[in-house]
Amino acid sequence: MSLGTRLKALRGSRSKADFARELGITPDYVRMLEGDEKHPGQTLLELFCLKYSINKDWLLTGIGWASSPSSSWKAEEWITEKFEGSDISKAFILTYHDGLGGCANGFILDTKRGVLSMEGGSTRSGYTGGGPNIYRKILEKIKGKGLPVYVRRFKANETPAWNKTDLSELLAGPDIGHLDIEAELRYLRPDLYSEEKLLEKELSTKYPEDEKLINLVKKLERIYKEGNLKERAEVRGIIEEVYDELAGKLEPAANENIKKDRAGNGD
Repeated sequence: MSLGTRLKALRGSRSKADFARELGITPDYVRMLEGDEKHPGQTLLELFCLKYSINKDWLLTGIGWASSPSSSWKAEEWITEKFEGSDISKAFILTYHDGLGGCANGFILDTKRGVLSMEGGSTRSGYTGGGPNIYRKILEKIKGKGLPVYVRRFKANETPAWNKTDLSELLAGPDIGHLDIEAELRYLRPDLYSEEKLLEKELSTKYPEDEKLINLVKKLERIYKEGNLKERAEVRGIIEEVYDELAGKLEPAANENIKKDRAGNGD
């Protein structure tokens, strides 16, 4: 990938005219830069890096990460802009150890105009905090886009020297596998992404008027588990009626979850 191609990837879905306007240059000069007919001067290079949070070494050589956000909120801002302003076809996650807490999760986005990447120090996992929350939000964005996503996990002693690595060379081979985003989300936050929580979220989103009904079911289930035989029999009948009502409103996949729940409530 040449410098011109990296600039094209950085432009994303913006028109040459819009990109030129942001930088104070002409659309024709953008065309020449992207075609490698011209090389940006030092001042323009610095502007590229400052305005678009890009590492100068990557811009010049293609080596290392394109961006290294200094905080989790900047990481979210950078990647959100890329999701909104680039035609992304697939995403890669490189999970690695950098000597700090948890695991770092770097992102590589394959777009129609080239490849962009973001270092993973601000999108960590393995503990609770800002970084893991942003990592989770990015996974939700990928899931919402329906993008294929792949992962490569490095052991502690295998983390590459990123400033000497062409990341595109790490995106093939037996160490790359498809990432099950839903399983990853459940692993990160089982309190938010268990089947029960997802069912509750679907119900409260699609049928907010049934939220009180859901809470009532929970209360009845507690009585059912703790009550005597007569109370259990009465409560079970009520729960069955409520489940029947809810099941008629849900998608087939959610109905399967209800069937599982009902089976789990048997004696």
